[in-house]
Amino acid sequence: MATYNFKLSTLTAQEIASYCAKVDRRDLDECWLWTGATNKRYGMFSLVRDGRGRKHAAHRLAYFLGYGVDPGRLCVCHKCDNPPCCNPNHLFAASQKENIRDASSKGRLQTGDANIMRRCPEFVRRGEKVPQSKLTEAEVIEIRRLYATGLWSLSKLAALFRIEKSNVSLIVNRKTWKHVA
Repeated sequence: MATYNFKLSTLTAQEIASYCAKVDRRDLDECWLWTGATNKRYGMFSLVRDGRGRKHAAHRLAYFLGYGVDPGRLCVCHKCDNPPCCNPNHLFAASQKENIRDASSKGRLQTGDANIMRRCPEFVRRGEKVPQSKLTEAEVIEIRRLYATGLWSLSKLAALFRIEKSNVSLIVNRKTWKHVA
């Protein structure tokens, strides 16, 4: 079985022309939007070699065509935070950790992304830093302290802090807010 070996440096003039036809080029400081197929977020460009097709992220090809450097295993990140953008001036290559740091600094990480939480937990927003949070760390500590006295039930604590009983259970059993002592 033949493997699909592809290096960006082997793009043909016809493939480059086909790619460029799907990019809405504007001024150098504006986003150049991908007009072709997407994976719901990023532009995707299909190439066929030896009878086998493969999709490539459009912004990665834009980086190669703009800088003449194959990013290889590096991430190609957007300075503009606009996933369909293919303007090389808006793109930079970075390691996975640098990409996560960039996303974190811009508030774009989701706390439910298990891979990111496992690889780089220091970049994930938790507790009060999550905009939807209804409690503060001080309240979580107070919930645990009151429950430990044995005088407060889960139901009473839920009513007192205006949260669901199941959430109180998760807090006192340290299934959530694990980072709070």
